[in-house]
Amino acid sequence: MRTSAILGQPEPIYSSFGSCHCNAWSKRRSMEAQPLASKRLEVATVLQNHHWQKQLDTQGFSPDRLRNVSRVLNLITACRTGRMGSHLYRCALCQRGLMGMDHCDDRHCTKCGQERRVAWRKEMISWSLDCDYFHCVFTLPHQFNALIYANSRNLYGLLISTGKDAMLAVMRDEFGCVPGITQMLHTWGQPMNQHVHTHMIVTAGGLSLDSTQWITVDPNHPAIQPEHLAKVFRKKFLTRVGHRLRRNVLVWPTRSLLPEGDCHEALGLSSYEQMLSLCGPELCGPESEDVPPPDVDDEPSQVVSQCIETGVAPRRATGRQRELTLQEAELLQKLKAMRWVVDCQVTPPGISGPHRAISYLARYFTGVAISDKRLVSDSDGTVTFSYKDYRAGKERKLKSLTGAEFNMRFMLHILPRNFARVRHSGLFMPAGRDERLAKCRELLEMAKQVRAQKQPDKVQVDALIGDADASDDDDEEEVHKANSCHCRYCKDDDTELIGRLQGSETMWIMNVAHLIVMQLGTLLPVINQATVDELLKQVRSCWLTLRFLPRPIADLLRGQRFTPLEMAALEARLLHELAQTPMAAALGIERRPRAPSSIAARQSTPTSGVPPPAALALIAIP
Repeated sequence: MRTSAILGQPEPIYSSFGSCHCNAWSKRRSMEAQPLASKRLEVATVLQNHHWQKQLDTQGFSPDRLRNVSRVLNLITACRTGRMGSHLYRCALCQRGLMGMDHCDDRHCTKCGQERRVAWRKEMISWSLDCDYFHCVFTLPHQFNALIYANSRNLYGLLISTGKDAMLAVMRDEFGCVPGITQMLHTWGQPMNQHVHTHMIVTAGGLSLDSTQWITVDPNHPAIQPEHLAKVFRKKFLTRVGHRLRRNVLVWPTRSLLPEGDCHEALGLSSYEQMLSLCGPELCGPESEDVPPPDVDDEPSQVVSQCIETGVAPRRATGRQRELTLQEAELLQKLKAMRWVVDCQVTPPGISGPHRAISYLARYFTGVAISDKRLVSDSDGTVTFSYKDYRAGKERKLKSLTGAEFNMRFMLHILPRNFARVRHSGLFMPAGRDERLAKCRELLEMAKQVRAQKQPDKVQVDALIGDADASDDDDEEEVHKANSCHCRYCKDDDTELIGRLQGSETMWIMNVAHLIVMQLGTLLPVINQATVDELLKQVRSCWLTLRFLPRPIADLLRGQRFTPLEMAALEARLLHELAQTPMAAALGIERRPRAPSSIAARQSTPTSGVPPPAALALIAIP
C-alpha cells in the first residue's frame, strides 16, 4: 500500500465500494491522458504541436548543444502543465482549494521569470548613481551569423568582452576615467531571425584613474560618437576573430553544421547563395601539427641574451599559428571595409538615472525571441505572429512561418548552458563594488552641492524627476504583487500550503477531474445542482459513497484509491474545471467566496473520523 503524502494521515482512503481494488493501479494508468489544452496560444504549445523532437537531428548541433537544446525544450513544454508536479494551497478567507502547477523557471521560458525580472530591476536601480547614462548597442554584421551558429559560446563571449573593452579603452584614453558598465546579450530580431547584438548601460562619466574625483563625460564629445566607437569595436573584434581562426579555436561553418533547408532568412542573410558563400569544405582549415619541443641546450642562453639586450623578459610561448585560408581572409577583409553599426544615446530628458534603459533591458532578462502575446494563430501547419518592422517606422506586421521553421528559429536563440547573458564591469564589477560605489556617491554628492550653489533651481527640477521615478517604482510594486500567490476566487493573499503532488499524481488528478466534468456535460439535462453538490461534498469529506452519484461518474471512481491530499486536489481541480464550462451558472458554480456560515458548519462537522479540510491544512509535509 502507498504511504500518504501528508504526515500523520492514515493509509490511502478507499471508496465505500471497495471490492475492485486489485486493478486500481492499472485503471489509474489507463486513465492517463495528454495535458489539457490551454485556451491561450502559447509558445510551448506551438513547439509541441509541431514535434520539435523530430527536428533536433536536422539543425547541425554539436553533441553538447544538442543535449542543452533538448533539455531546455523539455522544461519549457512541461512548464505549468502538471508533468512537473503541483502545489496545493487553501485560502484562509474562502477556504477554497487552489492547485498551482509547478514551473520550470528556465530563462528561455515565456511563462516564467516575472519575479526575477522585477528583482533584477530593483537590484540594478539600487546600484545606480546620480548621473546621466549612455545606452549603447554593439551589433555584429550578419555575415558573421554562420560562423556564430557553429561557435555560439565562443563568439557570444567574444562580443561581450570586446564591447566592454572598447568602451573601457575609450573612457580611459580620452577621458581618464573608469565608468560603470552593465551588458546584456540579445541574439534575435523581431521576426525571430539571428541578429546578434549587446545592449550596454554606461555611466556618462566615471571615477578618475587615481580615484580622487568624478569625471563627467560630455555626450557631444567626438570620442563617444557612434562612428568612433564603431571603429574601435570593429578593429578589436576582427583582430580577436583572426587570432582565434589562426589558432583553430573556431570551427569554420560547413553546410552540415547549419540547419537543413533554406535557412538564410533565419540567419539574417540576404540569399541562399550568400549563405553558401560563407560555408567551406574544411571544418577549421589545415590541420595543425604538434609544436616541436624547444632545444633544451639553446633555450636558456637565448632567454638570457634577450633579457640582457631588451631588459624585458620574453613572452610566454603561445604555440604555432597557421595562416588564414583564402575564404577566411576574404571574409575578414570584407568585414573590415564595412560600416559597423554602433548606437550610443544619452538618457532622454526628464528621466533621471538609468531607469529607462534598465526597465527596457529587464523585459529581456528572462525569456527569448518571442512572447506568447505575439502569437496570432497556429493552423494548417503554419504559425502566424506579429512583429515590429523598424525599417517601416515600427509598423506592426504579421509574419507566417511553417511549424518546422518556427521551431528552428526558436532553437536558434537558446543560449549555451551556464552562459552568463548579463555581465557587469568597470565600477559595477562584483569584486569591491560596494566600496567603489560608495566612493562615487560621495564624489557625486560633492559635485551636486557645488552645482546647487551655482544653480538653485536645479534642486527643484531633480525633485520633480524623482517624483516621476517614484511613480514608476510604484507600478512595478503593483506588478510584483499581482504576480504573487493569491486566491483566484476571492483575491485574498492569505494562502497556506497544504502539500505537494508529483508529476504523475498531478496528471492523474487532472485527467480524473476532466473526465468527470465531461460526464457531467453529457448528463446535464438529467442532473441538477444537488448532484454536483453531492459530488463535491463527498470529495471534500474524503469519503466516496458511489450509490448517491450518477452511474457514469460512479464507474469512473469505482476502485480508485485516493489519499486525503489527492482528494483535496481533486476538489480544487473540479471547481476550476466546472468554473470554465458553460454549465457553471446552471450548476451554481461561481467564482465567489463561500458564506462564512457554511465554512464554519463544514469545519465543525466530522466526516467518519477523517479530519476536515481545515485540519488537513495544518498538517506539515516533508
